Parts: sequence; structure tokens; C-alpha cells
Amino acid sequence: MTAQSSARELVTVAGRAIEKLEYEGNPVITLKMIDELHGRPAGTARRNFNANRKQFQSREDFVVITTLDEFRTTGARHNPNGLTLFTESGYLKLVKTFTDDLAWQVQGQLVECYFRVKHEIQQTPSIPSDPVLAMLAVMQDLRKAQISLSEQNQVLAVGLAETRHDLAKFVEERRLENWQQANILKAVNHKVELWREAYPQLNVKKAYPAIWRHVKEKFSVPRYNEIPAAKYDDAMALIRKLHISNLAGL
Repeated sequence: MTAQSSARELVTVAGRAIEKLEYEGNPVITLKMIDELHGRPAGTARRNFNANRKQFQSREDFVVITTLDEFRTTGARHNPNGLTLFTESGYLKLVKTFTDDLAWQVQGQLVECYFRVKHEIQQTPSIPSDPVLAMLAVMQDLRKAQISLSEQNQVLAVGLAETRHDLAKFVEERRLENWQQANILKAVNHKVELWREAYPQLNVKKAYPAIWRHVKEKFSVPRYNEIPAAKYDDAMALIRKLHISNLAGL
């Protein structure tokens, strides 16, 4: 691959003016630019890229430039350690790891205003003398524009569906956080204390394991801290409503 000169125009995305970078005539973007546009701490995009490196294809999704000539013609500031540039496909893969509302807003603007805008040579179009041919030419241009918009919408729709699926999977698999585990422990301790007051003959040593066994069976987990975080409220409600008669052997 050889780099070609960039127009180095300014593009406004999410209220920020950024200098457009191009490699081989195609728009590209750096990890630093992604962090800044998405309002993420420096290094976030690089960390997500490294964590999902196997999903990215070199030369198709990203390219690493190292020579002075590549930096000069691309328009990027020189970095002696090299610089990773992402194409549109690479950016769309990387931004899938961002699930906040701002990510969707910035992604839409980048795709529309940065990656998809093409420089066209300004020239006077030739107008067919036949009005029928002129109308056909206009209809053909409109059809091309319609197809382009349809393709963009399809890419965004696929990205949205995949992100929603990934988010749903993440929520489903996420386990109890530390504060949730602590609250469940307190709820169990409180339940045993209430039972001890109401039932003086209660065997406390049996009460605790009986409660934990009941909770784990209800949520089909080997340990209580593996209860899905989404089921936290259900677990707390189960413990609060639990009656001593629900437990065998007490």
C-alpha cells in the first residue's frame, strides 16, 4: 500500500472540529480521535482494540503507518513508534464495544459526515438535449442516491442489532456486584436474627445453611454470588419473604 495526499479538511462531529485524515484516498481515524470524540478516557479505544484484536483484519479494518512519507501524505502528526489508522469498517467494529447513548450519536455523525462524504470534481454537467434523456438521467441519479442511503441504513441497522444482542448477553451473564452480595448477606443475617427472637429454640447453626441452600436452589446456582445481577431484586425479595416453615429440618 502507498499513501496518497489528503485534502486535510476540517469536519465537525459531535460539536468538535477534527482534521480529516485519508489513507489511499479513504477516510481513516486514529485511536486518540475515537477517545476524544466519544468522550472516553485516553487509552480506552486502544484497550478495547487490543482486547478484541482477533476480530480486526489488517489492511481491511486498520493499517499501521511508520514512514515519514506516510505521515506527511496522510496528514497525521508524526509518531516515531508508528500510528494505527482505522477504516470505516474497523471503526464500526471498535465502536461496538461502546454501548452508551453518546456512542450511537457520534457513530452516526462520523459515518455520515466523515467516512461517507466523497470529494467530487466540480464540473459543469452535460445536459442531454433530449428532455426524455434528461429526465432519465435525473431519475438515475436519484436512484443511485437512494441505493446509497439504503446501504447506509442497512449497515447502521445491522450494527444496532448486533450491539443490542451483545448488551443483552452482557446483562444476562453479569453476576452480582460486591455491594449486592453484601446486601444479600445482611438480609440473611437479619432474617436469622428475627427468627431467633420469634423462635427461641431455633438452631442457628442449621438456619444459615438451610437459607443458603434454599436460595441457591431457587436460582439454580452452586454459590449465591453467581446469581445473575439482574435477579438481585428477586433474591432480596425471596429472603425478606422467607418463612421458617419453608425450610425443612427447622
